Amino acid sequence: MNDKTYPGIKRTPTANDIADAVSEVTGVTFDQARARCRKREVVFFRYVFWYFMRKYHKSKLKDLSCHVFKSQGDVVHGLNACKNISDNKLQDIIKKVQKKLLIKVE
Repeated sequence: MNDKTYPGIKRTPTANDIADAVSEVTGVTFDQARARCRKREVVFFRYVFWYFMRKYHKSKLKDLSCHVFKSQGDVVHGLNACKNISDNKLQDIIKKVQKKLLIKVE
């Protein structure tokens, strides 16, 4: 676990904290995210999960891909989608998850 602290966060959120927060916001369970599905909500779950795992843990692409059984190319695409947010729904999900993580880990 990374000992680096972030403003407003007393401890670094774990993978379970991140998965729970994303699940609460999107309504998608972690098992659904691991299944083979291209529904928008499920894809957004994966993207946002990878985004926060990369942000807080600096996880490698290989490690991120193993969490939800996807390829490293899918992870790269998801991280780029979160960086270049053009979808308002994705932007809203990221903001809501960030708020939940701040509340969860305090």
